[in-house]
Amino acid sequence: MATVLGFYYYWTTSNHEGSAIIVKDGKILAAIEEDRITRVKHDGNIPVWNSIKEVMRISGVRPEEIDAVAIPWESPRVKYIKGLTEVLQGKPFKPKRLIMYPYWRLNDMNIRSTLNYFDIHAPIYYVNHHESHAASTLLTSGLEDSTVITLDRSGDRYESVGVWKAQDNEMKKLTIINGCTFGTFFAAATYAVGFKINDGEGKTMGLASYGDYSKTYNKIKDLLKVKGLKIKSKINDGIIKPRIDINDDRLFALYRHLKAEKNNPIIKLTRRYKNEDIAAAAQKLLEDRVKELVKNSIKKTGEARICLSGGVALNMKMNQRVREMPEVEEVYIFPNPGDPGVVVGATMLVCKNLMEQEGREFHNERMKHTYYGTGYKDKDVTKALEEYRLDYQKIKNPEKTAAELINNDKVVGWFQGRLEFGPRALGNRSVLADPRNEKIKDKINKYLKKRDWFMPFAPSILSEAKEEYFENAVEAPFMIMGFDVKKDKLKEIPAVVHVDNTARPQTVDKKVNPSYWKVIKEFEKLSGVPVILNTSFNRHGQPMVRSPQDAALHVVWGCVEYLIMHNCLVDAKVDLSKMRL
Repeated sequence: MATVLGFYYYWTTSNHEGSAIIVKDGKILAAIEEDRITRVKHDGNIPVWNSIKEVMRISGVRPEEIDAVAIPWESPRVKYIKGLTEVLQGKPFKPKRLIMYPYWRLNDMNIRSTLNYFDIHAPIYYVNHHESHAASTLLTSGLEDSTVITLDRSGDRYESVGVWKAQDNEMKKLTIINGCTFGTFFAAATYAVGFKINDGEGKTMGLASYGDYSKTYNKIKDLLKVKGLKIKSKINDGIIKPRIDINDDRLFALYRHLKAEKNNPIIKLTRRYKNEDIAAAAQKLLEDRVKELVKNSIKKTGEARICLSGGVALNMKMNQRVREMPEVEEVYIFPNPGDPGVVVGATMLVCKNLMEQEGREFHNERMKHTYYGTGYKDKDVTKALEEYRLDYQKIKNPEKTAAELINNDKVVGWFQGRLEFGPRALGNRSVLADPRNEKIKDKINKYLKKRDWFMPFAPSILSEAKEEYFENAVEAPFMIMGFDVKKDKLKEIPAVVHVDNTARPQTVDKKVNPSYWKVIKEFEKLSGVPVILNTSFNRHGQPMVRSPQDAALHVVWGCVEYLIMHNCLVDAKVDLSKMRL
């Protein structure tokens, strides 16, 4: 048996939530983000005690059963030696790398202290950050041979892009690009149009659909250039990142214009052009340059099946453009491609190596779901409802009841099974609504999500109906791939179609999540539409709900009209359309 604990944290304050995972013989037993437990959004600072404790509890793995610990960063000693080697080789001296060594060493001591706290004495394996990203997508893809590409803002030693040729589950590195490339460029654009980096890139993507890229594209196209497997960039990290944490939106705006405007060429465009036109150009340039890299990578590897990971791979429009390339045969995108999911790759890679040392074969199987978090018993549900003094009734058919409420234009909180691992609610911690009613978006936005007006909602669709609604449809269980909605279906599901006639669907397989599949099927019986609106169950500024208490509190806050938690129905006794802030 090879049992590996992995956990991710960030060296300093960050918008990347920490996470932990337990893998046994290549199978994920449990995985969860720290902020789901602490209720502090993007909580990622070391130590991530809560998530480590929770995955051990869920999996039932005892400290003495852990064979190894995986960390998706290079070790402090490796960082120091590589920095010193670069100096001895005559490369430009970067004092920050050497000065940071004591800080890195302190974090290493914190890791060991955390493990001692849990009485875990297994050896620690540090895995390069981008190699961890690459392994997360390859080793969960079911594709033993592929072209693996990682697209991130920054990793170890400022690495931002990597390309590997995968053969028989082994990765041969073709290139690792240091410096500011795709992630930093799109962060700079996000910063320029007024959103916060590591949090607002999705908003930039959403806003882009309302703009005209041609107005500013030629003015920014030279900021990124791809030649072969090399990338030239005129964007640097210092022009987009405040040296202090700015939480006040007004101070953030002031800093952006007084400090960063001097150097950021994208910010300068905001004087003359609309934000949506700038966002559109940035989105277009990102798509174009990533497609160039993918095309060049395929030429180098000879493998047209693509595995993507890294935070930039959260951009579903870019993913759609890659999938539509004539050179590409298939695309697999790891469902948690940002840094909270990087721990999967490091842990899988260490587990694979341990298994092979024991003479056993690692089986690369396609990930079908992300339900690796906390699950609860019926008694936990009733206890939480009684704690918050919420009236409830037991129901025999939760799925049918949910479908009936949705068909009557009600906003329903849906809480079943184990918590999702990753940024998307995929039918276990979801808020559900009728996709036929475009005005339902305003109701959800005003009292639950408080999203910007231009941000779309996503559909969940029966897997067997995907070809009926989407062009060139393929299985897309993770809401991470864009598709063009067929013209004859645009008016049928307006609440989940973006202004550019695209959608980011979740295809729901009956075998993977039979309860959620049944909700959609029951709704289809009532409406004739095998689609429902699905958004994550969390109030604006809150992490996704994890526990029955979290869900009950959202009822108290008036975020949903009904809550169905296991077989309990709660009528919040509010009509969101009539509520006033």
